[in-house]
Amino acid sequence: MGAFQLRARDDEVWESVCHGCGLCCYEREIVAGGLRIDLNRPCPYLDTQSNRCTVYRRRFKVAAYCSKVTVMHALFGRRMPLTCGYVRRYRRFSRHEAGGVRR
Repeated sequence: MGAFQLRARDDEVWESVCHGCGLCCYEREIVAGGLRIDLNRPCPYLDTQSNRCTVYRRRFKVAAYCSKVTVMHALFGRRMPLTCGYVRRYRRFSRHEAGGVRR
């Protein structure tokens, strides 16, 4: 298997962790006590019915503000909702952790 095939497989495995909630595609800000997600301000490329990006393969070229979720984001990103599949997989937190999601 070539390097490109391994990388494509790694990308598939990485993306399979996503729950498809779409919360990372809304305006978010850090507030006292956690993260506030403004559900009235989605990315213009988010299909809010399916929670899917309409320009997914081109998203980094089309939307300069879009960034790839990395393990570092999952582990330490304050702008990631605690319900995010990546966060849930890579962080260990208790039910009583401060900093929950506000909508």
